[in-house]
Amino acid sequence: CVRLWNGWGRATSGERPEYLLFTGKGIKNIHIWSFQPSRLEKDEDSIWTCLYNTPGNGTSINQLYFRHNAVGTLQGISKSDDQKIRVWDLTYEQGRIARGGSGSDRPKRPDYVDVASTEGTIGVCGPYAFASGSL
Repeated sequence: CVRLWNGWGRATSGERPEYLLFTGKGIKNIHIWSFQPSRLEKDEDSIWTCLYNTPGNGTSINQLYFRHNAVGTLQGISKSDDQKIRVWDLTYEQGRIARGGSGSDRPKRPDYVDVASTEGTIGVCGPYAFASGSL
């Protein structure tokens, strides 16, 4: 889960925060959800929106992470059995929140890059990928 920053002005004006959730472990598709919590004092229910439902690069996803790269770009990291790490570019969602957009021009799926020689990866922490020792 990652919270998308919507700016001090909008945060102090009472606008709801927005969180992204990355799901799909154990299945072949990734799902990225938007969640805005309820505000009971305003009688507003929580809002869940599926932003992306797109195939990963294998039959069973076993790792999902959010991370920010060195320049602050939001990325999603997915890894399927015996496949390369896939890095999803989520800058669209960062920009949508920053500008207060509706998402009507959202791409069907985020752009991605498959990272070479990462088939044996067992974990990712920040910019580092840890491998099992056999590829």
